Amino acid sequence: MPSTPVGKKRWWVGLAEEIFWCEITDRPDIGTDLHCPQADERGSPYWSYALIREIWSADIVFHYSTVTKAIVGASVADAPLEERPISWVPHGTVGRAKSADRKQRPGWWLPLYNYTPNESPLTLRDLQAPTEQAWIKEWAKVRRKADGLALPFTDVPRQD
Repeated sequence: MPSTPVGKKRWWVGLAEEIFWCEITDRPDIGTDLHCPQADERGSPYWSYALIREIWSADIVFHYSTVTKAIVGASVADAPLEERPISWVPHGTVGRAKSADRKQRPGWWLPLYNYTPNESPLTLRDLQAPTEQAWIKEWAKVRRKADGLALPFTDVPRQD
């Protein structure tokens, strides 16, 4: 099993039924693979990128499209995780501004298979409904058993 970085507590550790992940992307080839750099723009490890190392073969990856603001499908993770060079454009405002001069850097690639589109995509608006927010917050409360527990989402203000 992949090691958990020192000081980070994962809510899924020890729960074999927790095999679900979510890619957030604007890519047109959703469901093909997962890929990301091994470090941020400064060359430092970045927690979000490192999560790819914790995905096992046969885990399920849901695909959230930032274009449609919905979970548009799901795929199955394959193996092995590979190290490959990548040309990466961060999506933050600063990263996009620097995107003209992208150089290749070390990256990770994970193949996916069996992409299945959702017939009725689950939208961000759906997830922000009060009834959905109530069970999500209760789920998080139950799992917050220790300080610093890493949950699979953040509780952020509504952004339509």
